[in-house]
Amino acid sequence: MTDIAILATEAAKAAVAVLAKETAGAATAGAGSLWGWVKGKLAGSAVVAAVEAAPDKPSSATRLAGELRALLEERPELAAELQALVREAAPAAVQTATITGDGSAINQIVGSGNTVSTRR
Repeated sequence: MTDIAILATEAAKAAVAVLAKETAGAATAGAGSLWGWVKGKLAGSAVVAAVEAAPDKPSSATRLAGELRALLEERPELAAELQALVREAAPAAVQTATITGDGSAINQIVGSGNTVSTRR
């Protein structure tokens, strides 16, 4: 079962990032479908208009997450569809690390809900 609050937050962040990239002309394939879905499901919302007007504004993702959470609470059957669109729009994670010295250790993690342990 997907946590609606977490999904709404992740979707809002991804949708706002997509919109900002579209505005700059740098959107990735699949990204437009996420914003299109959000815009379609929240049609007529003042929050959607505000986000479109200022996608770089820090409060945009927070306000959009609230709207998405309310939508998913009302229509939980949409969660799987939204989750798939978020995965499709998310860029692949790239991580690099350079460590030197005796006894050095590094942990890198992507995603949410992860647990990391380092044993020496």
